[in-house]
Amino acid sequence: MLLILLAACPDPQSSYVPDVTEVDTAPEDTGEALAPLEHCGELAGDATWVATRRHVVTCDVTVSSGTLTVEAGATVSFDENTSLAVGTMNAEASLVVAGETNGVVFAPSGDVAWGGLDIGDTARGVSIAGLSMKQSRNGVSIAGAEVAINGLAIDGAEDACGLSLKYGARLAAGSAGLAVTNAGSWSVCAEVATADSIPAAASSYTGNALDGVYLTGSVIETSVSWENLGVPYVVAETVDVAGTAGSPAVLSLTAGVTVLVERDRSLRFSRTGDASQLVVLGTEAEPVVIDAYGADNPGFWRGIEVSQGADEVRLAYVTVSGAGGDGAGLRVEDTALTVDHVTITLSGDSGIALDGSATFTPESQDLTITTSGGVPLLLPAAAVPSIPLVGLALTGNTVDAVKVDGEAAVPESGTWSDLGVPYWVADDIEIDGTAASPSVITVAAGVRLLFENDTGLYVGKSGAAGLVVEGTEAAPVSFLPWSANTPGAWAGIGVYDNVVDASMILTNAEVGYAGGNTLKGNLHVVDASPTLTNVAIHDGLEWGIYLSGDSAPVLAGVTYTDNEAGTCNACE
Repeated sequence: MLLILLAACPDPQSSYVPDVTEVDTAPEDTGEALAPLEHCGELAGDATWVATRRHVVTCDVTVSSGTLTVEAGATVSFDENTSLAVGTMNAEASLVVAGETNGVVFAPSGDVAWGGLDIGDTARGVSIAGLSMKQSRNGVSIAGAEVAINGLAIDGAEDACGLSLKYGARLAAGSAGLAVTNAGSWSVCAEVATADSIPAAASSYTGNALDGVYLTGSVIETSVSWENLGVPYVVAETVDVAGTAGSPAVLSLTAGVTVLVERDRSLRFSRTGDASQLVVLGTEAEPVVIDAYGADNPGFWRGIEVSQGADEVRLAYVTVSGAGGDGAGLRVEDTALTVDHVTITLSGDSGIALDGSATFTPESQDLTITTSGGVPLLLPAAAVPSIPLVGLALTGNTVDAVKVDGEAAVPESGTWSDLGVPYWVADDIEIDGTAASPSVITVAAGVRLLFENDTGLYVGKSGAAGLVVEGTEAAPVSFLPWSANTPGAWAGIGVYDNVVDASMILTNAEVGYAGGNTLKGNLHVVDASPTLTNVAIHDGLEWGIYLSGDSAPVLAGVTYTDNEAGTCNACE
């Protein structure tokens, strides 16, 4: 026998409409088709939409309390523009679509689209399994709630994103099987802090008007990982990633991810001084791409900015392109940077800029910077020895040089290697260590150091130091001006009384067009005894070598040409 509780569908303006619920799922076979069950208005209390009857939603249905369960195999037809809403009122409400074994279908009752599924912030325990949603206007919208998905196909969202996550909404851990197609806008619209809940497993997001995950929101305060969904993440606002010292906010991009950033937007880390990390782990087979959205011109978006307080920046198999609208494509301050097969292209100014105590880590390798609007690298002198040499390529930029600027002090020993481009020295370099640990800079064969006006290289002025220049006959080291080759164009090399003489050696080098500022020679020596072998000193504004105090240089094969005051004021 079949027992049916019936209620006429009232005026949609009424505040409460009892639902029609079949309580016997095994009706007697009378040979006649059962009439569809019609639903309209507010549903308060638990209800089940059974699979043995067709359901028609004739006006908007709102589950204001209790749980609406839709059985496996059920079909629900929606009249034009009607919708199903859950948890959009003040009381807690839930929806369980139990289509794991036999799918559930939500579709229009005719040829015109229905409204969609709206899940609000008082929804609790919502789970959707095996649901096929067809030809709606607004797809699925979730606001401020967590929803578990195990199979949801959204086919058509004429006026919206297929799935919208807003006001902190997210999909529950373990969600899978989400497919969005034929949406009139983006595949998914979400917030940067909850995009990590969008599943990759058994999911697809193509075949829409705009294939991608469109991200709004500007703050990430926890650790999130953006997975490869097969479509790009499009960042619409500047994003600030910042957690706490005990719980850093970490943005991780997994292999194959593409992130596209809109004009004038940035990805910023620890801008407020709070702890953060950027971890990009592409692979050779599936590299990560971070690029501009909508253009391929240099500096379209502002770039990746890592401020003091960040714990780590680790980039592997990634290309960053079109950034640097306000400076460098990647700017890192006071943080160790690890690069491994990283390419920086189309930066508005420098490709990478290191500030403060920032350096490359020893394991860094395979860095390519090209087509930058300025120099490929901008960094302080102390960071120069950390530049990775394996797989380094720095050509094809507007200015092919490594610009050395910022903090002048070089308190630790290191080697300046031949990078295939010159060093553009834009500020003084001061090599000063301690008595217990002198700072000794070694300059490798073939290096060219080109100095801006009035800048100089000062060794041992305020701490124990040394300078070892290891040029060869085939690849000498050059100390010359950055701009015009005129006498006094830069200050010169100053050698002072804190120098460790045994570590003050110039071999196969050229020092020219110096003697500006306060130095009285291309090489100005105060109470020190450097060793010079096969050094060409030329075109000085004053002396080639100027000696002061108790100085006794060891000279062999030193040549002087066109130094205005003469060769050496006190050489023996």
